[in-house]
Amino acid sequence: MFPVRVRTVVKSRIQALLARHHVPVPAVSHIFAKRGPDDLSKVQLEAAAQELLRQDLELLFALSAEIGTTQKWLQRATQGDRRVELLLTIPGLGALPAMVVALELTRLCASRVPPNLPPTRG
Repeated sequence: MFPVRVRTVVKSRIQALLARHHVPVPAVSHIFAKRGPDDLSKVQLEAAAQELLRQDLELLFALSAEIGTTQKWLQRATQGDRRVELLLTIPGLGALPAMVVALELTRLCASRVPPNLPPTRG
């Protein structure tokens, strides 16, 4: 989940940079969807700002690729998991958070019961 937070910060930096230099946002529905980043790479700024934009876009692409790889791994790890299916019924909880919660619950539950003690009933 950390790369998602960092990606959000990078997007905010790009938006702030564009606003600071009075650059109109490209005419797309969302500047970070599909064609948006390609249009952003064509924006012309002064040298220092241009370099910051280039670095931020490069970081944005790398983070998006890493997030995609992580999502694919999580999907394979939780495929057919009933817990994920149940978690997805919670309003506002998307696929990625549901998969992470399911895996974390497994880890937490496994660490709380000593392996040599049977579960108690009562």
